[in-house]
Amino acid sequence: MGYYLNSTGSRPLAAHGKAEDLIKDCGAVRIHRPDSFDRVDPGAALICVMDNGLFEAAALVYNEREFEEFTRPDDHRPKVWLKMDKKTAHELAGYKESAP
Repeated sequence: MGYYLNSTGSRPLAAHGKAEDLIKDCGAVRIHRPDSFDRVDPGAALICVMDNGLFEAAALVYNEREFEEFTRPDDHRPKVWLKMDKKTAHELAGYKESAP
């Protein structure tokens, strides 16, 4: 695990309100949690914004294993699910997609 969005490209994300900032500044869209990772639109990236109490973390959910980690039934942290442009999300998270 480990790709997180810490800015909107033009400014750092605050400790709280990350989902709202990504919606406002990056065109992210709030969605219900998908049933599985393969249900995510091919041109979209899945973002999970978790409330850790002192801060929120905006994680790029980039594969099925990550999806399983963020949807574990024993993880009761409040979460907001977003989809956004894949290229933008990958750039903001520093994620380099490996070739198939």
